[in-house]
Amino acid sequence: MRRIALAGFGSIAEHGHLPALRALGYEVVAVADVTPERLIRAQALLPGAELFSSPEALIASAQAEVLDICAPPSTHADWMVAACERGIPAIVCEKPFVLSIDDYARVAAARARSGATILSVNNWMYSDLYQTVAGVLASGRIGELRSIRLHTARTGAARGHAGWSPQWRIDLAHAGGGIVLDHGWHQLYLLLNWFGSQVESVSARTRTADPRHAPVEDEADIELHFPGGEAALELRWTAEDRSNGGDVRGTTGEIAIYDGSIVVHNGAIVEEIPFGGRLTESSSHPDWFESMFAVDIVDTGRDEAARTFAEAGTLVSLVTAIYRSARMDGAACRPSLQVACRE
Repeated sequence: MRRIALAGFGSIAEHGHLPALRALGYEVVAVADVTPERLIRAQALLPGAELFSSPEALIASAQAEVLDICAPPSTHADWMVAACERGIPAIVCEKPFVLSIDDYARVAAARARSGATILSVNNWMYSDLYQTVAGVLASGRIGELRSIRLHTARTGAARGHAGWSPQWRIDLAHAGGGIVLDHGWHQLYLLLNWFGSQVESVSARTRTADPRHAPVEDEADIELHFPGGEAALELRWTAEDRSNGGDVRGTTGEIAIYDGSIVVHNGAIVEEIPFGGRLTESSSHPDWFESMFAVDIVDTGRDEAARTFAEAGTLVSLVTAIYRSARMDGAACRPSLQVACRE
């Protein structure tokens, strides 16, 4: 049994990470949160856990084998470095992993010095959507992949708990950006893994269409150029309804993506493949977390943890290039992947 400490006990910790950890028999021995009411909630759910009013105090003294960081992204780099320096052997960190290439390099250096295993929580890789599309691509039913178009639409930025900055996702000091970081992060690693190659360049335009989301962007249109094809992302916090969808095109067919199914077109053959775990049904998806933790990433899954750590560097570099392109009115920008992924 692994002894887990949760740094941050907001919605994703309570409704995503905790049910998954419990289902797998992991023991949560400590919880930290700066909000008193969230600590009261943690005590009710985990009566045997040690409680800390700051994650820094938890990192300094909690007796845990795994630190699970479930807090806004502005905290991630400092807490991961502190955990490495404390000698905590395994760290799990929510998305977006860090907010800059410099922060990534700082965490990578601490990881190298300490030998810690660090997992970037890219949990949509365990979604039914990803697995179903990946299976069709691997089967060759649509030929060689040429293009992907994905859209994510939400009615606004998700709110945090009332006791602590419920609008933190539109606060640059805590979130570091808007919908590109919050929802775009997921879509970017899906694209990387479906294409199986790095991005050559990106072009992006972002805007704040609803002044209530200022100063962060609430709409983004992003084009990505891969060696073998193209991808486009449409991200909206300004929609009337929650939705996800898109299409994947190959040399001999295509996949239409809907919220709870895909439809594969290959000449006269049309095949509908339904799946559970619709992307819009929840913001937590504990089953995806359970599948991720089931790999035993913090112990025997060191290769997978190393892969996600390198992937997080690529994603930080992509996000940096996207924002740079947006500031340049959509000019093509090349991600500095070799910088972001080095250790």
